[in-house]
Amino acid sequence: MTKIPDPIDTVESRIDASHKQKNLETPPTRYHMGVSQLGCDDEAAMWLNFRWAFKKNLDGRILRLFRRGHREEETVIADLQAIGMVVRDYGDKQRFIDFGKHVSGSCDGVIMSGVPHAEMTQHLLEIKTISKKRFDQLEKEGVEKSNPQYWIQVHCYMHGTGLSRCLFVAVCKDDDRIYTERIKYDKEIAEHFIQRGQRIATSDRMPPPPTYGADDWRMKFSDYYAVYYPKSAAAEHWSRLAAQRESVDPLLARICVNYRTDATSTPRDDGAWYSERWQAVIPDDQQHKADEGHVLHPDIMAFAGWKLLDSGHEHIARYRLPDGGEVLNGDPKLATDEPIFTSNELLSNPSACAKLKDDKEFRAYRSEMGGRVTVSGELK
Repeated sequence: MTKIPDPIDTVESRIDASHKQKNLETPPTRYHMGVSQLGCDDEAAMWLNFRWAFKKNLDGRILRLFRRGHREEETVIADLQAIGMVVRDYGDKQRFIDFGKHVSGSCDGVIMSGVPHAEMTQHLLEIKTISKKRFDQLEKEGVEKSNPQYWIQVHCYMHGTGLSRCLFVAVCKDDDRIYTERIKYDKEIAEHFIQRGQRIATSDRMPPPPTYGADDWRMKFSDYYAVYYPKSAAAEHWSRLAAQRESVDPLLARICVNYRTDATSTPRDDGAWYSERWQAVIPDDQQHKADEGHVLHPDIMAFAGWKLLDSGHEHIARYRLPDGGEVLNGDPKLATDEPIFTSNELLSNPSACAKLKDDKEFRAYRSEMGGRVTVSGELK
């Protein structure tokens, strides 16, 4: 007898689909470069994350794991309080630390007293939930060797809070084992990585992508494998990033159009984003949006093989496409000798835009009716 396949539409699948859909529909809410990112060895990824250049396509199970990890903080703090520790600045009252130049974050808590063998010493509190494999490695090697990003994170938070000690607490998600380690503050580590984050956040240009190659184990787990190596990317790699539109190209489909990917927007040292086109500060709650004058950032488009040329206009970009065609990108309402295409048009079908620019009928329709090029290469 043929085996009856497992049902696809299940309670579990609906729960995960609900989490995934909600995540896809939720605009970015982290406006700063988080302290947890400062130890990342891929500076290009840090820059792309901060620019909201792509949206991670997280499945429901991973999102539920994130939720469980966040809720574990409350349980750990209750256990610490039960053995006599005095903890403050946790939960909804976490201390927000602003290091300036877009780098900031919130620590899990501050222990005022009660840490065994250092009862009167105040400690930063950092809580993590990790898998059995990583937990075993943590027990064997300690925080610094097993997870340098955690190590860097706690040093930066100690720097921001003025504390000289941290109690690091990890809980194994598989069997509830607990690991604790007291970490001593190192000013040189903290200042180096805070300044590194500030440099990346305020840079108009993207730092060079990693050079360790597509076969390196670090790239195997990178969300940006398909961005760095689009020609060798498989479906698994593309699935890590959410499609933003229909497009003739899988990479172009995933590039986000917002004020942070706009080449005419600048992250200023005072922590604000400034629009050169509008000559105004862009409010936080508007940065995930874009107007038709959006100009695609050349460093992002270089991944697709686009080359920036001189357009003769500060708010218009001229790109040479991989097939040799040339297009103008910016506000279609600006007066030029050839049509200007919006970022979404170009990301949908750039070759069609290049071919249509010399079509007199197209130019007349576009001028009179405001038509826009679609993925099929037709006007809408």
